[in-house]
Amino acid sequence: MSARHSAAQVAPPTIRGWCPGALQPMASGDGLIVRIRIPGGRLDGAALRALADLGRRCGNGAFDLSQRANLQMRGVSERNLPEIHRALADLGYLARDIASEHVQNVIAPPLAGFDPAALIDGGALAGRLEARLRDDSRLHALPGKFGFVVDDGGMMSMADVDVDIALEAARIDGDVVIALRLAGAPDFAACVAQDAAVDAATRLALAFLDLCETYRARRMRRLVAARGADAVFAAAGLSRRMVARRPAAPLTAMLGAHAVGARAFLGCAAPFGRWSAGTLDRLADCARAQGADAFRFTPWRALLLPGVAPDRATALAAALGRENFIVDGADPRLAVAACPGAPACGSASVRTHESAQALVPLLAGAPPGVRLHVSGCAKGCARPRSAPFTLVGRAGLFDLVVDGPADGAPVAVALDLAAAHCEIARRMAEVAPT
Repeated sequence: MSARHSAAQVAPPTIRGWCPGALQPMASGDGLIVRIRIPGGRLDGAALRALADLGRRCGNGAFDLSQRANLQMRGVSERNLPEIHRALADLGYLARDIASEHVQNVIAPPLAGFDPAALIDGGALAGRLEARLRDDSRLHALPGKFGFVVDDGGMMSMADVDVDIALEAARIDGDVVIALRLAGAPDFAACVAQDAAVDAATRLALAFLDLCETYRARRMRRLVAARGADAVFAAAGLSRRMVARRPAAPLTAMLGAHAVGARAFLGCAAPFGRWSAGTLDRLADCARAQGADAFRFTPWRALLLPGVAPDRATALAAALGRENFIVDGADPRLAVAACPGAPACGSASVRTHESAQALVPLLAGAPPGVRLHVSGCAKGCARPRSAPFTLVGRAGLFDLVVDGPADGAPVAVALDLAAAHCEIARRMAEVAPT
C-alpha cells in the first residue's frame, strides 16, 4: 500500500457531520463510516462479494446506499482501516489522496453503455470529469458535499438528483450538446459541445469558488439564491439560455424487470436503503443463477442489473422478491424514508428503521413518492426536502411535522410510536377523497 494511503491520513474518529470517505471516515454511533466511491457506480459479482466480506470482517456488516450512489460501510474500527484500504486499493476503489477523494463526487447514468436511447456515452463523460476533479488541484477547494451528475439523455432521467452542477445531453437544433445546469436555476443552461463539457464544468466550479466566500455559500443553490445564476455563468465565461428539462425518472418505474430491445435490466432496492453483507451475498447468488454479473448503483438507493435476458430478468425479480428485496413499484416501503437512527447514529434518539417498518401499513395504496419521513433528529439526513408527514426523533419520542422538512415546525410533539401512528392515520383520513 502506498504511503499516501497510510492510516496517518485518517481524520480523528471524533469528527462528525461531514461527508466521509475511505481515507477520511466519519465517526457515528456504531463506529466509523467508510464511504466507498465506485467509479461510475459499476461493479461485478466478484466485487460485490468482496465488499460484503470486507464489511463482515472489518465492520458490523451493515451498508447504506447513499443518495450519491456510494456504498457506506458501517461499524468500522480504526484498527481495521489499513486492511480496508488495502482491499479497496486492490479493487480499484481507493482514491489517490484525501484531497481528491473529497471532491470526486460524480454520479454517472446507471444504464451507461446499455441504454440504446442514450445520446452520448455518459459513463465516459463521467470518467473524464472524475479525472479532472482528481488532477486539478484548484478544484480540491470545493466543499465535500459539492457534486455533479451526468445525464446521457437516455431512458433514465437524472433530473431529480440533488447536485450542484448537472451535465445533461440534449438535442438542440438537430445537434447533440451538453447542457450545464446549476442547482437553484433548473430552467436555464449553458450549452456546449461534448468535448468542451468538462472544461465548462470546471469553469463553473471555479466560478463558484471565486464567489462563494463573498456570499457565504457552501452549495451552488445558495449562491444562485444570493447572486443569481447569470452571475455564476458570467463568471465562468458562459452564456445561458432556456432549455426545457425533461421529467425525472421515478424510482417506481425502474424496479422489477424491464425489456430493452433483446435484453433487459432489473431494478431492486432494500428497505430504507439499508443493505447487509448477507443481502449483498444473496443478491450476487440470485443474479449468478440467472446469468447476471453486472451491477449499477443509483442515486435512488436502488441497484440495477443490466444486460439480462428478458425471461431470466423475470425469474430474477421473483427470486429477489422472495429474499425481501423491493422489486415492485407499488411496494408501500417505497413511500417511507428513514435514516439509520439509533443506535447507529449518535445524533438520533429513536430506532428509525423499526419505527418505519411498523408504520408501512399506513402507506398501502398511497400515491407514488415518499409520503412519510422518519428522521432520528432534526437534521433530516435521509430526506432534506419536505414530506407530507415527517416524524422527528426527540428525547426518545417523536414530533410530527406536516408538509415540511425535519427541521420544520411540528404540529404535535412527544408522541410515542402508537400515538404517532394514530395521529398520522387521523390526518390521512381527513384529506382522503370521499
